[in-house]
Amino acid sequence: MFQRKSRVLVAGSAFLAILWFASCQSPDQTTSNAAATSSTTPSTTAASTQSSSTTTPSSAPRQLTVSGDTSSEPVAAPTFSPPTGTYSADQSVAISSTTPGAAIHYTTDGSQPTSSSSLYSGPISVTGNGTSATLRAMATKAGLVDSKPATATYLIDYEWRTIGAVGNSVNQFQYPAGVALDSAGRIYVADQGNSRIVRIDDMAGSKWTTFGSSGGGGNQFRYPGGVAIDSKGRIYIADSGNARIVRVNDMNGSQWTAFGSPGAGVGQLTNPTAVELDAQGRIYVVDQGNSRIVRIEDMAGTGWTAFGKRGSSINQLKDPVGIALDATGRIYVADYANSRVVTINDMTGSGWTELGDLGDGKSQFRYPAGVAVDSVGRVFTADMINNRIIRMDDMKGSNWTTLAGPIRQLNHPWALELDALGHVYAADMLNNRIVRLAVQ
Repeated sequence: MFQRKSRVLVAGSAFLAILWFASCQSPDQTTSNAAATSSTTPSTTAASTQSSSTTTPSSAPRQLTVSGDTSSEPVAAPTFSPPTGTYSADQSVAISSTTPGAAIHYTTDGSQPTSSSSLYSGPISVTGNGTSATLRAMATKAGLVDSKPATATYLIDYEWRTIGAVGNSVNQFQYPAGVALDSAGRIYVADQGNSRIVRIDDMAGSKWTTFGSSGGGGNQFRYPGGVAIDSKGRIYIADSGNARIVRVNDMNGSQWTAFGSPGAGVGQLTNPTAVELDAQGRIYVVDQGNSRIVRIEDMAGTGWTAFGKRGSSINQLKDPVGIALDATGRIYVADYANSRVVTINDMTGSGWTELGDLGDGKSQFRYPAGVAVDSVGRVFTADMINNRIIRMDDMKGSNWTTLAGPIRQLNHPWALELDALGHVYAADMLNNRIVRLAVQ
């Protein structure tokens, strides 16, 4: 099923691809579009989850615990404020029930609360970088049925930052698909749905600057999918919908240069989704629609070299999305529709190594879209449909670690970037934001 979807999407942009995936999932698979905009807001706006209890058929009375006289009316389940999420500052969690006079009993270790558990009398502190806490609570009142237990999980991560909400104004994105950093640490975003590039000085959104509008001419983009910065500060953009790579000297669009046209031949691209540079300044392009990687020496297309064709075997790719290079020049590819990460030594495909198959366990991916490699060779992957970021020490999957996932919530992470200070940046596409977290 998923392979058929990906096949259909080759001719579209990453923006269209992600929307198609989202629309084809069942209601219980589709995640809500959270958009946290400050460092002290949670990573999700979803209400705290509640555990279910077993009930007998509606024709028979329910067997429930009652405090005092029997009654069929239940106490309102407790709610938590703030809700479940990841926070960049210590939190004080209040628990309440809308039933007047209800007593609340809670646990802090995730265990089932009972009427003998601690009686809530005031906010509960969750403090300390790296602290994770699962609070569960139930409400009771004489003469009423005890409430179902409610649960909230918290993670304190002093490095966690988010910026963005859906829209086309300042501090807003629409399906961000690429993220890159320059030598000064400024952040560049391919704001795909708004057909523009955004630059900010930091995760607070300082000096918000935009460049581009929708179209196929100069200073215009159609669903830009990836962005990279060279040693001179020039900006390279994978202009997906226009089947070209664009380079500008600055955020004013100075020295606009474009390369590529639609097609599958030399000098042609179909839905390029990412762009990367090596130490020699050569340009690598993920030509997704042609299931290949292209390398050129300059923006004139000199030294055109292509690797890959559509398939699932060695030296084959299927709708690749992301690319990264390590310190030795090895090439890493997020082989999207094959649900694997591939690395090769060079553009001949020597040293082919792959890891992954379809799934949500260890050494498995579900449509990985982004990849990055740090200075010690650790590999980071945006495991898109599994809504997580994976870090592993090598291409054997050693020390497989989920950096973002169940608590640090994401919604279709698409692209990754690393800084020199131990942070990973993610284009959290369907949450319309950029996320920064500690590498750990």
